[in-house]
Amino acid sequence: MFKIEMGNLAQDTIVFLHGGGLDHTQWNEVMQHLSGDFRCVAVDLPGHGRSRAIELSMDKVMEELEVLLASYGKVHLVGLSLGGVITLTALNRFPSFIKSAIVSGTVFSFDSKNAKLINKYAAPIYSMLKPEWITSILMKTSNIPMRFKEDISEAVKFTSVEQVRNMYITLASGEFPEDNQCPLLAVVGEKENKIVKDSQASIVTSITQSEGAIVPKAGHAWSYENPVLFAEMVREWCSRTKIHYVLRSLE
Repeated sequence: MFKIEMGNLAQDTIVFLHGGGLDHTQWNEVMQHLSGDFRCVAVDLPGHGRSRAIELSMDKVMEELEVLLASYGKVHLVGLSLGGVITLTALNRFPSFIKSAIVSGTVFSFDSKNAKLINKYAAPIYSMLKPEWITSILMKTSNIPMRFKEDISEAVKFTSVEQVRNMYITLASGEFPEDNQCPLLAVVGEKENKIVKDSQASIVTSITQSEGAIVPKAGHAWSYENPVLFAEMVREWCSRTKIHYVLRSLE
């Protein structure tokens, strides 16, 4: 599994897991803001970016991620959207490698039946879309600044019907930690839809040692919208298990 590293090798390690259809570049600016105080690692998940030759499935992701985490010892794990589902599943499967975790915009409303329906009727649409259209739609709907256009374009040019189908199957395979002992922060953007907000609330009520918060004025891919705030939120949680003062309680 492809990865990049930056930062202070003598400090705690933070591993970042990107959203579906994106790649490690989602975290470039976030990691730059944290690199003085942490070792920062971002991966291309299986089926994405430079790891696209690796099959995307939850079991394969867990196999690759376990090897990665074992090489660092205990880490802080941060995941957005698909990366959040993977983060929670990792907490369930190998919690001994994880010091703390943050998930953002993580939806657990998919099951195998829903995944099959989406894959039957929605996934084929991607075969009709040009990469530049996907980039434009993603940037507009997620309010992503233009300076990220090149990175987004590079990530989505490999989007295929097979990749989309595997993403939904992987989402439907997510697991809640059965007996979580790791500090977990679940956040959601204020502008995200009710399904996502309800899912974050379910995470907080269902998983022990977890807290929830809303990010004011933020959408789903808010690591692009406000990388400085995202980085400072990560810093507060990973350093002191504190919720950043800008965020407000998850209602």
